[in-house]
Amino acid sequence: MIATKRALVLAVGAAAALAVVPASTRAQTYQPGYNPGYNANNGQFQNPNSPDARFIRQAQITSEFERQAAQLGAQRAQNPQLRQMSQQILDQQVGRQQTLRNLAQAQNLPEGQPLPPYLSQELSTLDQQQGPAFDQELAKSFLRVNSHALRELQQSQPQLQDPQVQQFAQRMQQRHQQRLQQAGMIAQNVGLNQNTIGSYMNQVPGAQNTPGQYQNQFGGNSYNQQPAGPGYPR
Repeated sequence: MIATKRALVLAVGAAAALAVVPASTRAQTYQPGYNPGYNANNGQFQNPNSPDARFIRQAQITSEFERQAAQLGAQRAQNPQLRQMSQQILDQQVGRQQTLRNLAQAQNLPEGQPLPPYLSQELSTLDQQQGPAFDQELAKSFLRVNSHALRELQQSQPQLQDPQVQQFAQRMQQRHQQRLQQAGMIAQNVGLNQNTIGSYMNQVPGAQNTPGQYQNQFGGNSYNQQPAGPGYPR
């Protein structure tokens, strides 16, 4: 009887103590398992819709699309420069995806993101092409994804908070700038319409003036600005 009363007193006391803790604090108490936004590095909860989280999710999607497109390119591209670019992307994906997994885990975000339907459709369209048409479609995909990634980076970088995310974003900006320039050179070589090339290059301020790092490696002149064509709708 005494033990029962003591247990009852302890239970009432615990409930009373919990009642004075703000609900927001109780909701953010870490529990084993999936806690969206919980940062394992500093033991604090982060907003899963914060600029850092949105950037990580977008980078995961970009990385996965590039990986799948590059796999097709490494297997089926006829243009040797395009095959080489595809293989370079695949080689670099190992380290990039591991870094993204680490960043996602640190903020307790999913380790990967499914491709949105329009990107899955783009890959399906690419897979249906053959010969020169495949090379042109792949070059256009590389132009689009790197142009889009650079625009996203320009918008999100000033808002990023986590130093590791900031460092990764800086590296990715350099990488996407190089790939956009590389894709522009290759797109000309595979006969992609100049207005189409210009429509992607013109979406990134200063892209046309980036030094042609790939001129000696891939031949030809650095990309010159062309009149803008219809932009990619997404």
